Amino acid sequence: MPLPNEERVSRRENAQDLAYQQLREWIVDGPLEAGEVVRDTEVAELLKVSRTPVREALIRLAQEGLVDFARGRATRVAPLRYERAPELYQVGAELDSLAADLATPHIGERHLEQMREILRRMAAETDLSRLRGMDEEFHGVYYECAGNSVLIDHLNQINFELARLERVAFRDAQIRAEAHREHLAIIDALADRDRERARLVAWQNWTNSWERIHSRIATMLTDRPVPAARQPGATVRMLFPEGVPPVAGSVPGPP
Repeated sequence: MPLPNEERVSRRENAQDLAYQQLREWIVDGPLEAGEVVRDTEVAELLKVSRTPVREALIRLAQEGLVDFARGRATRVAPLRYERAPELYQVGAELDSLAADLATPHIGERHLEQMREILRRMAAETDLSRLRGMDEEFHGVYYECAGNSVLIDHLNQINFELARLERVAFRDAQIRAEAHREHLAIIDALADRDRERARLVAWQNWTNSWERIHSRIATMLTDRPVPAARQPGATVRMLFPEGVPPVAGSVPGPP
């Protein structure tokens, strides 16, 4: 059967990956919020690609639950799945505490110093996207030391589902300060080679995170309605208020 040449296939795949990665980053890390209309024409123009790879990227994102995509209706950023959050945090707490337990005998001073350095960077950081990435990097140090790939895969999936909710936490300075103290407690337990305490403080970090975010969500649902559809061109202005969109080759992928 006739097949497209390799160069054409490569260009199409690269364009779809570009659109997928950039849209995913905008949804997970901002500035796209739940309920925002996403217009494929505007995204295609912004990224200097055709509409086809953008539509294909939106289908992939719909399969991941990040956009609501249906023929004949506006494509929107999916609402936050608040009803799943308690269960995700419950399971995440158990898995993270298991990772801390398994990591304790294997973690070395270089790992502990790496975690301390991440906390120092987090204390000086204000960008929400980078803060969330650093938080995952912090936990990822002892995930790797746990040496269980199945455990890591499950934790990564849970963290992915919670990413947009976590943006709520990183907006609040008090929440960041409380999380910082809990992270220090994790480091201390790992440094003391105390498996039981490491397991406990990792579990507390997750359960306390849910309590904090639950409180913030309640406030948001009272004070902030879901964004209404914006006027044509709003996607570009929202993403790049300075009016200088990136060229296709320079758009970074997700963190």
